[in-house]
Amino acid sequence: MAALNGIEIHVVEERVPFEVQIPTRPVEKGKDIADHVKRTARRLSLTGEVVGPDAGDKRIQIWAMAERGDLVVYDGRNAAYTMLIKSMPTEHDYKIANGFRFTLELEEARIVTVTQSVPESTDPTGTAAAATGNQGMQQLEQKTGEVYATIKSGDSFWRLAGTFKTTTAAIQALNPGVDPRKLQVGQKVRVV
Repeated sequence: MAALNGIEIHVVEERVPFEVQIPTRPVEKGKDIADHVKRTARRLSLTGEVVGPDAGDKRIQIWAMAERGDLVVYDGRNAAYTMLIKSMPTEHDYKIANGFRFTLELEEARIVTVTQSVPESTDPTGTAAAATGNQGMQQLEQKTGEVYATIKSGDSFWRLAGTFKTTTAAIQALNPGVDPRKLQVGQKVRVV
């Protein structure tokens, strides 16, 4: 007697197709070439019967596992783990009075687990605005911090002066130990 997650079922036939995908690429002359093989999800097809006074309950349990997407373990002539129920058509005829015939299709599922958690935030977009209020006329704070530029290939004091809207003399005064003719790529220079 076989079992599907502990539910006993009578299996008459088990079909285990083993397939791989072999992608091919066309070439100018001759046959197409294949450069790799990709394993497909394992499948298992079961044909059998469920009989007895609890046959209806077993059918409902199996359908519920399929609808919830529960991982199932099949233990019969073959064993299969981490499988999902893909389909289960049933036949009800006069030959089986207290049960049914079924064909059950199982397919292997690869489970992905998250290894890094995302921090929870009350503002998922990160665009929260400050609370508004009537605080009268406000003066904006002036940023008086120092600004540095990293020298890239082709940079000069003259080019930096144009970019940061200052003069070459001001940049040279802020960097007394730097020779403007010998700037190195990656060197930091104060511009404001």
